[in-house]
Amino acid sequence: MAPSTPTPAPRFASPALIERVQQETTVALQAQREVISSRCWPEQPGHTVARPRSVTFQVVFDGQGQEMSRSLAEESGDLPPSVQACLINMGEAVRIQPPGLDLSVTATVELR
Repeated sequence: MAPSTPTPAPRFASPALIERVQQETTVALQAQREVISSRCWPEQPGHTVARPRSVTFQVVFDGQGQEMSRSLAEESGDLPPSVQACLINMGEAVRIQPPGLDLSVTATVELR
């Protein structure tokens, strides 16, 4: 009978790591605020979608710190689908210091 290979222990993010990643993500997304505002809420006559005070994103990173996906938190669900799609798909992918494991955090961008 062949010896079994030990299963690696699951890795968990410490509260300090989560806080660091959340702060880096917020700073990176906040730096894109002007682009977010101008593309998703363009100044146009008849454009009636009110810009919220803030938008909260859910961002997933790989262990190397590269953004894998971005979505909107539930409280942003009352935005029109076209604005939601714009928010999710615009801007540059966020890159942070490598957290060493896949990690999902929320980040709020102040728009006003």
